[in-house]
Amino acid sequence: MWDTRTTHSNVSGRTATTVKRDRYLDLNSLLVQKCNGNCVDCDKPRPTWASVNLGIFICTECAGIHRSLGTHITFVQSTKMDKWKDEWFENCRVIGNGVGRAYYEHSLPKDFIRPRAVPVGGDCLRAQEASDLKAFIRNKYIFVFTYAFLSKKMFETQFRITKS
Repeated sequence: MWDTRTTHSNVSGRTATTVKRDRYLDLNSLLVQKCNGNCVDCDKPRPTWASVNLGIFICTECAGIHRSLGTHITFVQSTKMDKWKDEWFENCRVIGNGVGRAYYEHSLPKDFIRPRAVPVGGDCLRAQEASDLKAFIRNKYIFVFTYAFLSKKMFETQFRITKS
């Protein structure tokens, strides 16, 4: 969250508090857009984290997985607790989950079943689902171009795709 204790005036006469509050409102306006309403990775509603360098919004569970990939791949910030730089906001405004999915998931089969984070209490996730989600996220962002070269059978086996 932005520190609202500062009240220094800038050239335009607006206080730093007002500018920070405006940034928070701007960020919330991005989060309520339909394309950003769910986590870009697992589809959980109301994401509260963002990968600011990738320009996407993610849930708490996926944020933990993103952090394990390293900041050179994905730099995660809270939409509620962290102070945002203008460039991070701009990345998320321009890219968002719609463009992010179109880019990183362009080679997914139409019948792909998105892995889900299944909490079992506290910060713990059910082991198999957590493993599937971590593999999906790792492949999606680290090996983004690998999808085009994976055989359909290998892909189906790795992510247990079933026809509906």
